[in-house]
Amino acid sequence: MKKLFAAIGVLAAFGIIHANAQGDVPKRTVLGLEGPAIPNAGFQLEVLGVVPLYDQIEGMAGWNLRTRRVTFKPGGIAPIHPHVKRPTLFYIVSGEVIEHRSDVEGPQIHKKGDAVQIKNGAAHWWINETGTDAIVIATDILSDKQLNAGGRE
Repeated sequence: MKKLFAAIGVLAAFGIIHANAQGDVPKRTVLGLEGPAIPNAGFQLEVLGVVPLYDQIEGMAGWNLRTRRVTFKPGGIAPIHPHVKRPTLFYIVSGEVIEHRSDVEGPQIHKKGDAVQIKNGAAHWWINETGTDAIVIATDILSDKQLNAGGRE
């Protein structure tokens, strides 16, 4: 059953990419960057751990360190979103993804072994245009409020 849902997700993602080429995908602009305004498509998020920082570093009450594994299926898209008070460090474990961001000119291709950071106040979106999975480890610092809201602010 899990494989069936994964296959449906991949097919949906390919449909979204095809529709995007046709200009049919809704878009929005965030911090000056236009990108797809769609639900997450063709990727899986797995939280590997969360460390509340209140008792780790003085002055960090209400803040957390979180690490996730993101698996982008072929055609997978992480829609445009801002990083407001949520700096993040990404490490590309395998595969290749293309990132579009508000603070860098043009698309950025990230491959296995690359480390990428996004700072406070930037927006971005990702797409896997290859025929293989891409695995990314993402570690961010986020507030309790952001964590409770799913961490997508």
